[in-house]
Amino acid sequence: MRATFTRRVRGACSAALSFTLLLLLLGGLLARTAAAQGAQGTADDPLDRLDAPSRASVEQALDSARALGLPSAPIVAKVAEGVSKGAGGSRIARVVGEMVVSMARAREALGPASTDAELVAGAGALQAGASPDALRRVRAAQPRRSATQPLVVLADLARRGVPARDAAGAVARLIQLGASDAELARLRTDIARDVADGVPPAAATSLRVEQFSARGSLDPSRPPALPPEPPIK
Repeated sequence: MRATFTRRVRGACSAALSFTLLLLLLGGLLARTAAAQGAQGTADDPLDRLDAPSRASVEQALDSARALGLPSAPIVAKVAEGVSKGAGGSRIARVVGEMVVSMARAREALGPASTDAELVAGAGALQAGASPDALRRVRAAQPRRSATQPLVVLADLARRGVPARDAAGAVARLIQLGASDAELARLRTDIARDVADGVPPAAATSLRVEQFSARGSLDPSRPPALPPEPPIK
């Protein structure tokens, strides 16, 4: 009798323990699932990471972009970039608002058939200091060609201190000479290295373009030479 009672107690304790363990396992699983869903929601919508006033400003910018027929994906990507870098909500909202204005100006300069990538690159060039006329000049150099990479180079040259008009002229000339997107990308690298070595940005750009014009290529192994300094009198 006592042995039977003991077995029953042990069985009840074992069942209770198993049930408790099952609850703990389920609780942990549910917690991990909720955390994963929360993380996924944050990754899918970076606006969730903004404070209420900043989110309202960003949503207003998105509404404006859609009303103007501008792409919204680059705007959301810009918000995600700002969030990932720890930028404040008000700063993100300001940058996004400026981006919408710049994309609208870029489309006006590049034409209504411009791709989303061209509008983003054009907006970047405008924000770097290029003028709408500079964008038109790059587009006119080869109207049937994608202007995305040429505009990226234009923006980079402007940020490095090359006067916007000179930068646009250099990019347009390279396009007319048949430079490919890969060669334009190499131009950015070459000029960045030249500037790091002490060559003035405008001089580095001019000499690299002349190099391409003379050789039909951009040879990174032969950096441009600085013009000789005037003799000391």
